[in-house]
Amino acid sequence: MELHMHSHHFARRTPDWRAAIIGGCVAGVVFLVLELLAMWVMGQSPWGPPRMIAAIALGQGILAQPAAFDLGIVMVALIVHFALSIIFGVSVLFVLNLAVCFDFSFTNKHLQIFDSAGPHPFDAKSGAFIRPRAWPASA
Repeated sequence: MELHMHSHHFARRTPDWRAAIIGGCVAGVVFLVLELLAMWVMGQSPWGPPRMIAAIALGQGILAQPAAFDLGIVMVALIVHFALSIIFGVSVLFVLNLAVCFDFSFTNKHLQIFDSAGPHPFDAKSGAFIRPRAWPASA
């Protein structure tokens, strides 16, 4: 998707899958760090959330064990977490790519925007208010 200067519409182009994957991974890292910090601030074990994530793939049996560091569980948790992050990043790209298919342009050149001061003309093509010579008096 690309917004051209002064056009107010997006030009359709091929989706950037690499950016979606990298964006999903970056969002996954940010979420994981915030989650571990939140657990640490609340005084709980930071290894609880990775166990919950790993339970998606390994089953509920690992939740019965104490929330201590286990390299195997952390590796499974990271694989599951980043696989889901990539899937969510690609899903956002897919939804945004579909949104560009629709034409959101206005059919009229001018819209009337009403507020407490009365109607104000709005130019949909330039995206700016058209300033009248004298603003209407407040009622």
